Amino acid sequence: MNQNENPMFPWDSSILPTAVPPFRETVTVRAQGMRINYDRRKVFVDEQEIKLTQTEYNIVAFLSQHAGRVMTYAAIVKAIWGDTDMGTTKKLQVNMANIRKKLGSRPGSNAYILNELGVGYRMIDEDARSGEINE
Repeated sequence: MNQNENPMFPWDSSILPTAVPPFRETVTVRAQGMRINYDRRKVFVDEQEIKLTQTEYNIVAFLSQHAGRVMTYAAIVKAIWGDTDMGTTKKLQVNMANIRKKLGSRPGSNAYILNELGVGYRMIDEDARSGEINE
């Protein structure tokens, strides 16, 4: 009896993988002193882990995936809370204030996330220089 006929092995062995998939390197992004490890859902500033809530992490991860680009308030709200929460930016503003405080942002230094007044937020990209901070 071959494997395809054995009730203990009902699957077609020809579709099974023949090798172990290659080890996947941990996905991280760096911008100045900040590092985000997507696989472990952790954020570090100067190699110190920053404790973020799930929502705060989701916002940081979303902005980092679009680093260097301004993301509108509406786009961020939709990405984080979905269509049911459209129109409310207050939760976003409160979360952003907490995120910026936890990241150690102060006017003029270490501004990883910039507020584009009346539009949205922009995370610095890897190539940003401290001279570009315009709070």
